[in-house]
Amino acid sequence: MDETEVYQPIEGFGAATTDTAMYNLYEIAKVKQPAQFDQAVKDLFTRQGNGIGLSFLRNPMGASDLARSVYSFDDNKDANGVPQPDSALTNFSITHDQTDIIPFLLLAKQANHKSKSWPIPGARQAG
Repeated sequence: MDETEVYQPIEGFGAATTDTAMYNLYEIAKVKQPAQFDQAVKDLFTRQGNGIGLSFLRNPMGASDLARSVYSFDDNKDANGVPQPDSALTNFSITHDQTDIIPFLLLAKQANHKSKSWPIPGARQAG
């Protein structure tokens, strides 16, 4: 392998995250093992030392199949827990993600200023 031979440009490499992974990294590791947490951030998002330099992260909007609970950014249920429509998004909130997901994403962005979010695939975009 000749690392000086370029066949096509590569914008970066990425990984997918989940609610559970963010919780484990940010809420548990940062609190209980801060040195290891800092090293994990460095190893994931920089090219320093053994760092793999991730520059893309795909993060679910709301709960995925590996989330700690079932939630969305617009949970709107009646007294019996039955989901109700909320087309005006009056109950829209990112509060769930403000505890560990958003802070971790900001740390990733800080560690690798070239990092980007993967956009929603065109087939899934409304409009």
